Amino acid sequence: KIKVHPLPVPITAGDMKICKNDSTTISVTPGNLDVYDWSPSKGISATDKAVIKASPDSSTVYTVKVTDANGCENTATFSLAIDPLPMASAGPAVTVCNQPIGEPLFGSPTTGGTGEWSGQHISTAGIFTPNGLGIFPVCYTFTDLNGCVDSACTIVTVKEPDTLKLPKDIEVC
Repeated sequence: KIKVHPLPVPITAGDMKICKNDSTTISVTPGNLDVYDWSPSKGISATDKAVIKASPDSSTVYTVKVTDANGCENTATFSLAIDPLPMASAGPAVTVCNQPIGEPLFGSPTTGGTGEWSGQHISTAGIFTPNGLGIFPVCYTFTDLNGCVDSACTIVTVKEPDTLKLPKDIEVC
């Protein structure tokens, strides 16, 4: 008598898209099979588990081969897309005078997401208002429409205003 066992039916689940340098959890159900064999192995936390953590360098299609207690095998695939990070720039270092006058700083990019400044004496919109002498690091963080984030920093140096010295006796016609 021949007994035919049904094939296991693996179903994968997880985020299908992440930002570069991020990771995600990918799982396969049912989780009670005897053998799990994920490939490729680069960028994953384990090749023999039902639940793995994936952080590949580029978009990758993972294949998992499962084997049940009867030795029956089947495979499933999971496509993980990697979104690139935006390229944030905070611009060059600047020097301003110690006066309570807002100085706008310009970060980039400014479209395709949202940018926000942080640091001492700077508004989230990028207006630096001096309040004392010193060197102040400020950073521009940009989040693109995919939720990917990059930051860049620059330095604002605050100095005393120059004073204009005129000779004592001046005649003007």
